[in-house]
Amino acid sequence: MNMDLDDFDIGPLTWVKAELDNALGAAREALAGWNGEDTNPLKTAAAYLHQVYGALQMVDLQGVSLLTAETEHLLLDMAKELTVRTHASAEAALEAIDALKAHLDALVAGAPQSELRLTPMYQAVVRQRGGEVPPPSELFFPDTDIRPPKRAVEPMLDDEARAPSTPHVRATSAACCRYCRTRSRWPACNS
Repeated sequence: MNMDLDDFDIGPLTWVKAELDNALGAAREALAGWNGEDTNPLKTAAAYLHQVYGALQMVDLQGVSLLTAETEHLLLDMAKELTVRTHASAEAALEAIDALKAHLDALVAGAPQSELRLTPMYQAVVRQRGGEVPPPSELFFPDTDIRPPKRAVEPMLDDEARAPSTPHVRATSAACCRYCRTRSRWPACNS
């Protein structure tokens, strides 16, 4: 339930921002020390990102949560599969962690809430996992609680207001009926 770009409440985010920064920093540190073979730093970084994901869910940053989850899955894939365990994958995860931190810092500093800015990074992480590149709309979470204002009820037309259009409507209707009768094979239309 993200609010309008100008109405995003940063209060809940500021409450957990220090924890998010610590977990993102620890994930980055674990991944930066990866030697290309050992899977423990990958699992550690994924565990820290899982913490970040949970906190982001609580403050209702769905698009940011989605990027966090996808980056966590990339790290877990790297730990399990040799084909994904590359320095390019590690670099993509590091860039995603940096993008997450920069986005959260910008939000706290007063930048408008627009998770669509994370689309290129989200697409890069999904691509690195071997998935189909998602459309930008995957990071679009409008507030569906906001309803447009109700329209005023239009007044009913009285006979005097309808009078000018009545002959035209009758002529058009009669022409349509004549056309249908000549073209139709249905007996009901030919009566």
